[in-house]
This record gives sequence, C-alpha cells and structure tokens, in this order.
Amino acid sequence: MLARPGAARAEGPEPAEEPAAANHQAPAPVAPDGIEFRPGTGLHVESRDGRFSLGLRARMQILYVLQDQIDADPEQTMSIRRLRLVLAGKAYFEHVRYYLQFGFATRDMLIEGDSRRTPIRDVRIDLTPWRDLSFRIGETKVPFSRERLTSSGDLQFVDRSVANEEFNLDRDVGVQLFSKDLGGRGWLGYAGGVFLGEGRGAFQPTGIDLLYAARVEVFPFGPFEHEAMADLDRTGLRAALGLAYAYLQAGKRDRGLLGDIPDDGGTTDSHNAVADLVVKARGLSSLVAVHYRDGTRNSGGAVDGMGMPIPVELPRSGWGLLAQAGYMIPCSRVELSGRYTRIRGVGATSLPDRDEATAGFSWYVADHMLKFQLDYAHTWLEGASQEHRLRLQTQLSL
Repeated sequence: MLARPGAARAEGPEPAEEPAAANHQAPAPVAPDGIEFRPGTGLHVESRDGRFSLGLRARMQILYVLQDQIDADPEQTMSIRRLRLVLAGKAYFEHVRYYLQFGFATRDMLIEGDSRRTPIRDVRIDLTPWRDLSFRIGETKVPFSRERLTSSGDLQFVDRSVANEEFNLDRDVGVQLFSKDLGGRGWLGYAGGVFLGEGRGAFQPTGIDLLYAARVEVFPFGPFEHEAMADLDRTGLRAALGLAYAYLQAGKRDRGLLGDIPDDGGTTDSHNAVADLVVKARGLSSLVAVHYRDGTRNSGGAVDGMGMPIPVELPRSGWGLLAQAGYMIPCSRVELSGRYTRIRGVGATSLPDRDEATAGFSWYVADHMLKFQLDYAHTWLEGASQEHRLRLQTQLSL
C-alpha cells in the first residue's frame, strides 16, 4: 500500500489553506524566520506560505598530484579538481522538489572522450507524493553502483577507485521511480529508470536505443546515514547491501556512457551488474563491490583512407573487485584507510588487466565540510608495475 508522509514544516503559525484557484505567479514573501545558514549545506530561504524554498551551497576541492610512471619522468599538477554550485528546494507544492548542480572546474565541465564542455551536471525534478513511489525526471546519476552514487564530497579517499572509472554508468537523461523506505519499515529502498543511453550533456537527436537500470538496497540493521563512507558517528553495527543491473542498447563509447568512440564507428550492447556491501561499526567502515560487464559489439562499417574496412574492436567485457576499509583513530578526527582494486577481462575482450593498491589518510576538521586527504597508490597494468601516485586534496563546503 502507498503511504503518504506528513509534510514537515518549520515552527511558526500554520499558513492559511491555499485556495483552489491560487495565483501561483503572485509574490511569495519570505517568512521572518525563513532564512538560515547551515554550515556544509549552505543558505536556505523559505517562503512564508511554505510553498517555495531555495537552498544554495558551494563546494571546492584543490588537488595536488605527484605521478611517477615507468619509463617516464615524474610529473606534478596542482588544480581545482572540483568547483560545484548546488541549488535545491521545493516549488509550488511540498512534494515538488528540484535539484540543480553545476561544475565549473575544467575537469567538471569536460564530457569524457568529447570536446564538448558544459557546467551542467544534474538537473532533476522529483515528485514525491508517496513514501513508496516517487518520480524523478531529468539528468542525474544512473542508479547503479554505490561508489558512484556517493557524492564526491563524501569519499574516504581523494577520489573514487579505478573500478568505478571502468564500470560506472555516470549520468544520463531519463525518468526514474524510487523509494528510500519501501513499506515504511526502514530496511528497503529501490530505484529504477529508463534513460536515453547517450550520457551527460546529450542534446542531439538519437535513435530509439535506451539504457535500463534498476537498483535495490537492503538495510538489515535498520536505516542510517549511509551516503558518506567514513564512520564519523562511531555508533553501533550498521550495514547496507545493494544489487543493481543495467542493460545498455547500442552504447556509443567503449565503456558504455563513458570512454572512447570505437574506431570502426560501431556500438556495444552491454549487460552490467554490481553487488556492493557497506558495513560500519564504532569508527570502522568498509565497502566491498563486485562489478561485471558483458558486451556485444555492433560494427559501424567505417573504412580507412584506403577504403578498407576498419576491424571491429572487441568489447571491454570483464569484472572488477573493490575492497576498502577505514578506521577512525579514537579521540580524534583522523582516519587511516586502505583500498585494493582488481580488474580482469573475460573472454574475447579489449579490457586490460589492472590492479591498484591505495593507502589513505584523512583529517576531518569539520566532518566532510572541511577536510584534508592524502593518499598513495601503486598501479600494475597487465601484471607489470606501471605507476606510483601521491595525491593531496583539500575540501571546503559552504
């Protein structure tokens, strides 16, 4: 049965009931106590009648990288890794929510494998009239792997793993159905949707091929704030198990929505699956995830300068393993962490074998709102030592 939650309102006099023929374009004065600033979540403004709200927040990450590759001179960079601006709130009705996110750093604006640039990362409208069934439309993250769904501001390391880099489905334009508390018992959530399959920033006409994705989450010990990876609360045992599947028809890039366009101009049909588990208890946190992709290539019929057909590239079929853990040192805001990632190709594939081991140090000065993170990673490609990388990142959220 679909249950309708009560609408939470700020303390104060109840607004008069909205007449049936209300003028929705009339000015909406701000309530006397309707403006507040919350560190980390930004500035919030709410209208006196409770029908409108606007939240404005910003986040920045400054990153230094020292990289030493085999058969190459060491290199270093210092850059603005992320510069995000978010506007979010409700409009006209309590259960009409909006979320806009913009990225202004160079890497934020670039669409991977393409020359296009856009600051738009998320533009979505949520209709949430019922607890068990809500609707989302727009450009946002595909409901797939937990590591990708976790905000880049709430990570345990400087950035996500190479398994996420290879297997994640990123963002796309589409429609979703979802519930964070199916049945009202606090132990089950779901999300499923249909997307264009073109990835972030799509704007040109496309065929009728689509991306279908669904994810289910189970919380065996009850609900908890599982979005952030570190166990800053240091409370009792909590866990979240997620299972997801996605089918992409005629993906234009070699990693689905991301990566390079094959030289032969063809596409890839792919089955994608992931299982992930988060466990937290008294300062200890862990994440384990197993990815799988099975692709089938469709030739594009492209020819080279001599008029000869370009060979059809093999799909990047294979699996990936992610295992990471962190521990908050008692009586401190410091966390030590470690991560191991393995990627292996399966069958006739162009996916190279890859391993990466990472050690991390995080100082949460003000939780994830102000933190300093340092990590060191060593990468093996096709079994051979390939790269050493040291990263230092500062994050500030307003």
